[in-house]
Amino acid sequence: MLVHQIFIDIGQGKTFRDNPIYCTCYEKNKSFLEGTEFNIKIWNEKEIDELIKDLYPEYLPFIKSFPNPFYKIDFVRPLILHSKGGIYLDMDNILLEVPNLKSDYYIGIWRREWKNEFNNDILYFNNRDIYLNYVNFMIFRTANCKMPESWKVRRFLYCVGAKCFNQFCKKEGYKTDSKIIYKVYSPTLSWLACFNKKLIK
Repeated sequence: MLVHQIFIDIGQGKTFRDNPIYCTCYEKNKSFLEGTEFNIKIWNEKEIDELIKDLYPEYLPFIKSFPNPFYKIDFVRPLILHSKGGIYLDMDNILLEVPNLKSDYYIGIWRREWKNEFNNDILYFNNRDIYLNYVNFMIFRTANCKMPESWKVRRFLYCVGAKCFNQFCKKEGYKTDSKIIYKVYSPTLSWLACFNKKLIK
């Protein structure tokens, strides 16, 4: 069984080994999963492109329309899980428990002062059909997004990023009290950096 992760060059290094946070998380997760049924698979862009071309060619025009390669990381994770099974985990996350794939789902959660929000940094659904439903939801959101093209970060979050996933989970009726089996090692803010943005404190 695989724990899938994705590394695409978005200005954070040519390979995940160039990023010290990703390396630390990878080594911690690899050690933690040793002796279990799980192995880590890190997908590169060439492997992702081959998977889409072979199994999901209908999505190629949509993927090619992305204004930034960061979009691809968010969009293809459900396609990888639909075709290969297993669980998805962002490169800057550390598992706290060995995943139990008899659970209905594992979903990331942003902890905020006033509420919790769904996040797609960890992703697993027992029913694989849900992954394609999520993919089509992203396409629908993108096609119907009325935000100006200049609002790059906001459009990304709305169309394929965490905000989109949050709305998908709410629509499907998932709960934010699912068991927490991971933690974020350190916010890399790479999704902001790829848009030449900084976090405003």
